[in-house]
Amino acid sequence: NPIILDRDIHPPLEPLLREKKEVLGYVAIGEIEEERSSFRVAKEKNLLIEENEEWPGSWAVDVRNPEWEKILITDMIPKIVEKGFTGIF
Repeated sequence: NPIILDRDIHPPLEPLLREKKEVLGYVAIGEIEEERSSFRVAKEKNLLIEENEEWPGSWAVDVRNPEWEKILITDMIPKIVEKGFTGIF
């Protein structure tokens, strides 16, 4: 069974990887939180739709916009891989 962890706030990955665990970094496709490094870019590119009333500080994004896809593919996902995660969730 894979272990799914927040891509930014997580325990050290090395012990899990040494045990041959599948460790996946979580990325939300439809929302971005204000504390994430890509939030500023998403805001500048007018990708934010509205703040999630149930999760203050988390914003729905326009997933149809090619700029959002670009942020996911060129920024968010590569950073997860660079940290040593074995995959994306």
